[in-house]
Amino acid sequence: MQKPPWEQGVGKHRKIVPYLPDKFSSQVKQAIDSVIDLTKIPNSSRPDGSQITPPPLSAPELLWSQLLPPPEELLEPPATPEVPSPSIQETITVDKFEFTGNTAFSEQELATVTEPFTNRPITFAELLSARTAVTKLYTDNGYLTSGAFIPPQSLDGGSVTIAILEGGLDEIEVNGTKRLNSGYVRSRLEIATGKPLNVQHLLDALRLLQLDPLIENLSAELSTGSGPGTSLLTVTLTEANSWSSQIIANNGRSPSVGSFRRGVSLRQANLLGLGDGLSVSYTNTDGSDGIDLSYSLPINPHNGKVTISYGDTSSEVTEDPFNALDIESDSRYFDLTIRQPLVQTPTEEFALGLTASRRESETVFLEDLGFPSLGADEDGRTRVSAVRFFQEWTKR
Repeated sequence: MQKPPWEQGVGKHRKIVPYLPDKFSSQVKQAIDSVIDLTKIPNSSRPDGSQITPPPLSAPELLWSQLLPPPEELLEPPATPEVPSPSIQETITVDKFEFTGNTAFSEQELATVTEPFTNRPITFAELLSARTAVTKLYTDNGYLTSGAFIPPQSLDGGSVTIAILEGGLDEIEVNGTKRLNSGYVRSRLEIATGKPLNVQHLLDALRLLQLDPLIENLSAELSTGSGPGTSLLTVTLTEANSWSSQIIANNGRSPSVGSFRRGVSLRQANLLGLGDGLSVSYTNTDGSDGIDLSYSLPINPHNGKVTISYGDTSSEVTEDPFNALDIESDSRYFDLTIRQPLVQTPTEEFALGLTASRRESETVFLEDLGFPSLGADEDGRTRVSAVRFFQEWTKR
């Protein structure tokens, strides 16, 4: 059988050659045969199965093979030099601990919590436990931003110094105030946030502020301050409406001047933004008219307050048969009151106060005759000055 034009040779010596039309020259055929012929490819099999040795490396290739190390040496990481570790004693014996930076607790109180670590060999881990015991004393008592650490020192003298960093507030930032001065809020928190900062005292101060009628609600956030051991307190509040009014209607007056009393009262609890309050009220009956004024001003962050009051009332007897005597009276009063809470917690308050009063009245009948009454002079006038001491205890 005639072989196809692209298959030549016999048996395993056969090779595949491209079929080219006669129009291609013999030089082109030889060039293609030299590329496709397997016997001319390095490291390929001969027709008899033996391997063909590749031609020797050229001079540049031989040079690079001599300069470069083997691949396993190129990929191997460099060895880390050994650093001799410092010699540390396995145990030390501490005769006593000394403390620096402590103000919340005395030396004796701190020595009590570290006593289990003295006068016996302790490891470095136990030394750190002594430091932790001091920190725990602070945190258990509400000083959450305070802690102890062991500064660099020699540990072979029998005495170890524990330094204490007592945390404090770097700044109190007040947000949300409108009419109320931010200093009113800040000053009431500063008295509870001295150094070292006690978080429980801070919470009590925030609860007291929440009870203030000038504040509707508030929230607080404690974050890291600008330096070691410092914190930033951010307080956001909503002010309550400081205006209030009241309609008065009762039967609290004497029947001689008309027992049914009506009136109106207005109050601004934060007149100047200082927590100062102004009250004005007017009342009348069929035979009387009265006006009362009162102004109160906080004098310290502990809610100490000074109050000045004034009132004036004019009346005439309208009840039969005494109305025929045409009895008229005018009275007025002046009060100066100082009130200072001594104990303030969210659940109770104890306060002391002092009031200085002045009372004046004039009563006449039949137009210009002094009305005789107890303590009145011949013109029907009375003058009373008094100082009153009072105490208040409130349980919420």
